[in-house]
Amino acid sequence: MKHAVSLLALLLFLPPQGQAQEATHTVVRYWKCSPQGPGIEWLQSARPIALEMVDEGKFVSYGILAHSWGDEWNVVDYFTVDGLDTFFEHFSEFGQRVGQMRLAANEDDPNAHIVTAFRESCTEHKDVIYAVVPPPSGE
Repeated sequence: MKHAVSLLALLLFLPPQGQAQEATHTVVRYWKCSPQGPGIEWLQSARPIALEMVDEGKFVSYGILAHSWGDEWNVVDYFTVDGLDTFFEHFSEFGQRVGQMRLAANEDDPNAHIVTAFRESCTEHKDVIYAVVPPPSGE
């Protein structure tokens, strides 16, 4: 039930149907983060890369969700994709680009130490892939 509520909240933020590129799957990463920790900031620092990849057509959309009450999985980021055949390749590329950004950060960059802080703040995560169920014919 907890995840059904999370999924319902997630679906409210998905792009509308009828776009040029329609999503067939939503890949969700659930995180358990300390409310005072940098979980959201870490994800926000990677958001420009994810959105760049949306512009390149590698993902349909990307978003971040957080809640102040509910279950312990309090931070979520998600990718909507138009098929799983290339998702894993593109997700690997996303990780490489984020890693390059982190390596390029110098001591004055606020992102320079955020990886360590994120790992201390967000102690667990799990990944879930949902298939988007199309509406019945005629809707």
